[in-house]
This record gives sequence, structure tokens and C-alpha cells, in this order.
Amino acid sequence: MSYTKGPWKLDTTSDAGNWHVRDADGNSLMCDEHYYPWVPDNIEDWHLIAAAPEMYEALVAIKKELQLSGNWDARDYGWPDNRKLIDAALARAEGKVTP
Repeated sequence: MSYTKGPWKLDTTSDAGNWHVRDADGNSLMCDEHYYPWVPDNIEDWHLIAAAPEMYEALVAIKKELQLSGNWDARDYGWPDNRKLIDAALARAEGKVTP
């Protein structure tokens, strides 16, 4: 999957008081300027967006580790439901399904 690699950072101290999600090089990926009416209104959503690359990479790593260990197919510890959650989140992040 090709996306702007993390870490992303939420910058609330930028020009004109606008919030930005920035990539590792400091480039703005998203900002809350007045001509972007679709951006979140609360700081919690901004933090979630900024954490997206790390969360995606963590889910990929967890799935791979569980598959390699043989625990991905384990029937105990709630793994059938957790596998569905992980697979659904990865599919949505990869654009394979829509909300």
C-alpha cells in the first residue's frame, strides 16, 4: 500500500492559528483553514488522524506476527472476533471497502 509514511504530527501552533497534520518532513497533509469545511471540529479527531499511519502499521505487524506464530487461527481468547476487527480495519484503510 502506498501512503505518506508516518509519523504524522498534529501541529496546533502553525500560521494564523490553523491546525495542520504534517508528515515527517513538515509538509502539511491536512489543515483546518476556512475553505475546508469537511475537517473535524475537535482535537480528538485530529489526534486520531495524525496517528493513522502508526495504527495501520501496528495492525499489519500484529496480524503478521499472529499468522507466523500460528495464533491467528486460534479459537480461544476471542480471536475470531478480533481477526474480523483487524481485517475490517485494514480493508477500510486500504480502500477495499467503504464505510
